[in-house]
Formats: sequence, structure tokens, C-alpha cells
Amino acid sequence: MKIENKVEGSINAQESIMPQSKQPVKLSFNDIEFEIPIAHNITNSEGKNVKTVIRQKIVKGCSGYALPGQTTYIMGSSGAGKTSLLNILSDRVSSSGDCQGNSDCK
Repeated sequence: MKIENKVEGSINAQESIMPQSKQPVKLSFNDIEFEIPIAHNITNSEGKNVKTVIRQKIVKGCSGYALPGQTTYIMGSSGAGKTSLLNILSDRVSSSGDCQGNSDCK
């Protein structure tokens, strides 16, 4: 597939496919942490089931940035928290979790 800019007569795929924003945004985030409550049923010494809640960290101290007009990759093994990080940055986390850290869009 060939994309050609008719105004200048040269190939400029980036401008033709994705027009440049009038207000580019730099996203930066620092020391993002996210933890969720996990309920466990434990049998105590008397043989009764006791419900306890343990807080599990899903994202631990994650920092980074994304520049306008550039592709940014988030890499990690299965279960590393990639989707959780994207949900935190896009403000799609559930109310049951606890999120801490700093993010900035300029």
C-alpha cells in the first residue's frame, strides 16, 4: 500500500494515516502502585471458617512516559500487570482497588 501526499508530491505515511494533533500530549507517570483486596476463608484452630482479607499488590512502583507521535511498548510476561497499568492510566480501575502514584499529561 502506497500513501502519497498530494500537496508536496512526496510519500509521507505518518501524516496521511494519522494526522498530527494540534495539541500533542506527553504522558508521564511515576511510582504507580495498585493493590486489590483478596478474601480468603481460613479454618481456625477451633474448626470454624474465618474470612480474612489480604491486600495484594498488582502493580509495584511502575514509572515511565509516552511521547507524542511515537509508539510506546509495554512488555512483560503473562500476569505482570500490563493491562492493569493501562487501566490505571486510562482511569478504568474498579473502586475496590487502591491506586497510588503520580501521573501527568502536558
